[in-house]
Amino acid sequence: MKPFFTVIIPTYNNADIIGDTINSVLNQTFSDFELIIIDDGSTDNTKEKVLSYKDDRITYTKIENFGGPSKPRNIGISISRSDWICFLDSDDTWNSDKLEVCHKYINPETDFIYHKVKVVGSYFLNTSRYMGTKELNKPILKDLLLKGNCIVNSSVVVRKSILNKVNNINESRKMIATEDFNTWLKISRITQKFIYIPLVLGNYLVDGNGISKRDVYHPYREATMEFVKFLDKDESLIFNLNLERLELKNKIINGSIDLLDLPFIKFIINKKFSFLMKLSLIWFLVWKERVMRESFKK
Repeated sequence: MKPFFTVIIPTYNNADIIGDTINSVLNQTFSDFELIIIDDGSTDNTKEKVLSYKDDRITYTKIENFGGPSKPRNIGISISRSDWICFLDSDDTWNSDKLEVCHKYINPETDFIYHKVKVVGSYFLNTSRYMGTKELNKPILKDLLLKGNCIVNSSVVVRKSILNKVNNINESRKMIATEDFNTWLKISRITQKFIYIPLVLGNYLVDGNGISKRDVYHPYREATMEFVKFLDKDESLIFNLNLERLELKNKIINGSIDLLDLPFIKFIINKKFSFLMKLSLIWFLVWKERVMRESFKK
């Protein structure tokens, strides 16, 4: 008899913390599920950690390292036996009633479920807040494109048939870190049956690795550009302005911006920014320019 839910966990070198994730699934009050763990070529003791669990609902598969979660998730989808897929990252956890609550919302008018999660920090990060999830307005595609991704991957429960219709998850390496958003956009093209549960049913881990010089602009652009054609002229303008802000944010993070960057000058003059924020950004650029000159002289 096939399980009601399939839980898919992609993982890579998370042996130290994946136990909490697995336990949060095994401790669910709704027990009719299978748990598929796809190991993306881990070099630590992830395999030993997972196989230490003696539960016949768990399936463990190790693949050659792909370098992102899309391929492991797609493999999980392909071998799943249920009609409903639940995504969970190997550093996140669920509340014990997550599946039970989601099960209550499943009916013929439901294709896609998501919910609130609590953001928790690790080690030196003192983080304890709630992810900015919200109920989406219809048409859902436009809400996502114009207001950004408010759906946390580890909160999603979706029909397998819907995933199959959109060819599952895009495995382009250019889209790593935004492939989930691309998937929600694809799904919103074929169904509006999105259900938002305004309850906190899990935890989303943010650690020190999240504060980095990661390129946030190009993957986002790759994930969204194919859908811009569905926006009208005014909506396209809003989308492009948001994209421009994201590009500037990316430049600030990786330190590639300078005083002569016209879009940045326009950006900080925007009245939405406080005078102190504008002054701080300008001071940073002046300091950076001075450091670069001194370095060049040496």
